[in-house]
Amino acid sequence: MGNIGSEVSRSLKWTEKGNQARANKAINRALELFDFTIEANVENSVRLTEILKARDEFCDYFFNNNSYHTNPTKMQKYYDGFVMMEHLAHHNDQK
Repeated sequence: MGNIGSEVSRSLKWTEKGNQARANKAINRALELFDFTIEANVENSVRLTEILKARDEFCDYFFNNNSYHTNPTKMQKYYDGFVMMEHLAHHNDQK
């Protein structure tokens, strides 16, 4: 989820800056990572449910007029936690 979070962050940043070409690339990478993560967690129903909900919210925000009324700042904070865990795990692996 940390890698997904990085692409979500880029998607939000480039959308906010009005650079739709870069935003679209980040959105596509995020969706690809969501799909890989879903495939890898098919047998873990609890984790799979969270990933599917996160993907649904992401898609709703960028493709469906934000019918869930997702706040981009809150979405960013949700993924920041995963990015931080990924960073800490990587840092601990290098010790």
